[in-house]
This record gives sequence, C-alpha cells and structure tokens, in this order.
Amino acid sequence: MILLVGTDESFLEGLTQLLAGGGHRVRIAHSIDEAEEIAQKTPPLLAVLHRSAVMDDGGSRVGRIHLASGGAYVLYRTTSDEGETMSRPRSLSRQTLADLSLPLERHRLLALAQYVSARAHESGRVSFDSPPERRA
Repeated sequence: MILLVGTDESFLEGLTQLLAGGGHRVRIAHSIDEAEEIAQKTPPLLAVLHRSAVMDDGGSRVGRIHLASGGAYVLYRTTSDEGETMSRPRSLSRQTLADLSLPLERHRLLALAQYVSARAHESGRVSFDSPPERRA
C-alpha cells in the first residue's frame, strides 16, 4: 500500500489514479495524525508526504508513521510551492528516499513506487496477494 499525505484533495486524487493505474493500492491521509492512524492498522510500503505537513514540526513526526519492512518515505512539493525553498533537517534527509516536485516528476514517483515494491517483494519482506486469475 502507498500512503499519500497532503491537503489538496484533487491533487491527491490525481496521484491516486496514477499509482492505481500502476497496480498499487493507495490510501489518502490529510494530516500526519491521520497518516499515523492508518499506518498503525496497515503499514504502507511507501509514504508520500507533502513537505509543508512534515516541516511544521521540523520533520520529527515522520518516523512515527510506521512503514512496512523495506518501506520508504518520499517528500513532495507542488509546482505552486516552487517559490518556497525549505531546507530539510539532516535527520529528515536521511529518512527520505526522494524529494519530488509534483506533478512534474509524477513518472519518477511511479518508478520509485515500483522500485520499492519490487525490492520488498524480491527480498521476501512483503508478501503480495495476486489476483486469482494470475495465480499458478
């Protein structure tokens, strides 16, 4: 599962459609608190977080969003945020796989999601349920 965290509903819906089209299950959270609750029930393999939601507390709460084994965090900013240059604390930089500018780098996000999923699958860290029509 991929967890998207942000406040722009239409933007998140577009990302959901992109990732679902790539074969990923996607959940949306509108705050870090909501993301923590979702991750406690079903840890995501990839947490895609809007930078402003993360930077409000200096990035300290990111680690409280529990990931599935082999999972990763990805930060993003939208093109409307481009004028803002927010530096990340080093601890946050070490925790994140990428910092994307969306929607410009949406294909990179899809490629990262596929990479993390394949890496977890190949290492045996995550088991995937295949649809009945694909089972041997």
